[in-house]
This record gives sequence, C-alpha cells and structure tokens, in this order.
Amino acid sequence: MDTLTHALSGAVIGMATARSGSAELPRRALWGALFAAFPDSDVVMVLFTDYFTYLNEHRGYTHSIIMLPLWAALLGWTGALPWRAGWRARWRDMALLAAAALAAHILGDLITSYGTKVFKPVYDAPLAFPITFIIDPFFTFILLAGTIAALWKRKALYAGVSGGVLVAYLVLQVFAQQWATDIARQHAQSINAPNAPVIAFPQPLSPFNWKLVIVENENYHRAYVNLLEDEPRAPAGRNDNPFKHIRSAYQPADALQWKTTSRWPREPAHRQVALEAWSQDAFEGFREFALLPYVTTMRGDSNSVCTWFTDLRFTLQGVPPPFEYAMCRGGDGSWSLEMNSKAQNTDE
Repeated sequence: MDTLTHALSGAVIGMATARSGSAELPRRALWGALFAAFPDSDVVMVLFTDYFTYLNEHRGYTHSIIMLPLWAALLGWTGALPWRAGWRARWRDMALLAAAALAAHILGDLITSYGTKVFKPVYDAPLAFPITFIIDPFFTFILLAGTIAALWKRKALYAGVSGGVLVAYLVLQVFAQQWATDIARQHAQSINAPNAPVIAFPQPLSPFNWKLVIVENENYHRAYVNLLEDEPRAPAGRNDNPFKHIRSAYQPADALQWKTTSRWPREPAHRQVALEAWSQDAFEGFREFALLPYVTTMRGDSNSVCTWFTDLRFTLQGVPPPFEYAMCRGGDGSWSLEMNSKAQNTDE
C-alpha cells in the first residue's frame, strides 16, 4: 500500500485516541502519521544492496510484528522528546500510539498481493491475504475524509467513524474475494482441474474488479471479472488511454474471457533456453520474489538470446508488466542480467 495511505491510517488512529477539542489532537495526528509511515523507510536499502535484495527484503524487518515492540519503543521515545516548549507527551502514550500505527501499516500491506514478512526474523517467508489493490482510492478517501473532518471539527469522533467505515469496507472486500474465488473454482471444475490452486487478486479502479488465476501444472488460466457488471464491456482501441484498457478488461461473470498462459515456451528448443536462463545464479533474486513467473518473450537468435520473465501477480491488461527482467546469453555462452525491457509487452 502507498505510504500516503499508511500515514493517513496513523493520523486517524492518533486522533481517534485523542481528547476531542484538545490541542493534542492535531499533534497526535502528526505523530501517528509519522509512526505509520516509518516501516517504508526500508526503501533506503536500495542505496546499499542490489535491486533483487531490495525487492525481497522490502516489507521485512520494519514490517515485522516480532520487531514491532522494539520499533514502538524507539519511536515512542522519539515522540516523547521535548520538541516544542510547553508540550511533552509521556513515553508510554507515544509508544502505544506508535505500536497501533505500526500495526495498521503492517495490516495494510498484508492485505495486498506483494507479500509481507510479518514474522521476520523467526519466519522469513512473505505472507499475503490479498483483498485490496496496492493503490486503492476508496481506501485512501475514507481515511482522508476522516482526517480532514476530525482536524476541522477538532473531534475525535470523526476519526473513529472513518475507522469504522474502513473496517466495513474491508469486510466487503473479504466477501468480494470469496465471491471471485468461487467463480474461478467453477471454471476449474469445468476444465477438469478441480484440485488446481485458485487465486483471486484485487485489481485497480474498483473493489469489484478481480483477476482470477487457476494454476494447472505449467499453465496459468486467467480472467478478469467485475462482480457487479451485467453487460460485456467493449474492448479498448489501440489509441485509447491505459485506464480504458484496464477498465475494459473486467467482464461480467457469465462472459469471462479465459486465457491460458504457459509458464515456459512450448517449442522444445526455446523451452530449454528459458529453463537455462531461469536457473542462472544472477536470477536467484527474481526466483525468490516471483510467485507466478512465466516467460513473456524471447528475443535474439541461436547465438545471442534474451529470455524475459515477469510475475502474473502484477500484470494488467494493456499495460507493460512492472516487474519484468531477462537473462541474456551472449555469443560466447556467458549470461547477463537485463533489468529493463525495451519491448512493450502487455498482458493481452
């Protein structure tokens, strides 16, 4: 989830736990926002590590509930310092606010598709319960409205109400995810793959937009559904903007356009090259990061070829994949990592 939304969640928590009408309400809003934004400070890793290490370690130590007491204590101590004459908070109060704000941040990331290492360093695998797209304007607006109302009226009640509305919104998304998953399971039954893993990923623009994925051996069957849509949407034109391309992908449940993507090229010679590219030591970071990897394209000839990979979790129809990398074999047989694709591959 984006850092602004995290900060708003902390501001709401700070105001909801303040005394209405008191001078501490805006101060707690500010400190709550700073505390809730703190976990994303791990972005500084990009200055000291390689890119794939950052991808895998982001949402690690600063997002761990195991480490939360330590961070809350340190942040609480920072917030209790006499930053301004005439006001000084107790360390205990600030530490409790920091703990609540950090917990809200961790939960906000846990409900997206990226994955969060909530038990690091005890358990290093990332966990996810994907019910919310990583940038959700409805989620953000609910928090923003509560923040503005509480600051304007100087009443903690408005912050509490926005928190309650947000909980109701998340409950709605839980039911939407289950609904979308059931649709995917029905299709899995129809293609004689009743035991295949099924995943529903939240999508942009609407809480009712979902990407459905059925993992069958080395194939991914995918479709885009809008749970409330009744009429099929017309496809976007070549010159339409990206938002129209994205929106047009989501079809009614009874008019889904299922597409099958193979993880590996079907031609034996190409498959052998792709498997060799995938196994290279320089690609270990992406192998660890990708949940649903597949080959998007291969470019070159028998002497020099680049095999491009991405992760199906993050693809959107009509938009180049955000995480696309290649292993390239040169004419001398050596391999090198390519980070930026020059081809406009899209999930179509």
